[in-house]
Amino acid sequence: MNAKTLKALKGSIEHWQRLVDFEKNPGEEPGSQQCDLCKLSVNKSEGFYVDCNECVVKLRTGRPGCIGTPFNRAYSAFFKRHENPEEFRHAAKEEMEFLKSLLPKGGK
Repeated sequence: MNAKTLKALKGSIEHWQRLVDFEKNPGEEPGSQQCDLCKLSVNKSEGFYVDCNECVVKLRTGRPGCIGTPFNRAYSAFFKRHENPEEFRHAAKEEMEFLKSLLPKGGK
């Protein structure tokens, strides 16, 4: 993993940690516009179109758009987080742990 991707992965992990503590971070939202990994894949010529081809998530799952990760459950639960904060918190922690599993062994 190159340094730029590693930095983005760590930034995405930190983003999901802030989402877990959403009461303290009301401006944080799940989605590609606040994801450092997605920002690496933005096609500037088409606005904010994300091309996941080189994303470490897609490289792990073989699927674009975080399909096959806890992201979709967390994304759905985000919009009901005030009704059921623990459901969202649990799903956000699962996504954060998934992203941590993508870190290279030995931190490199």
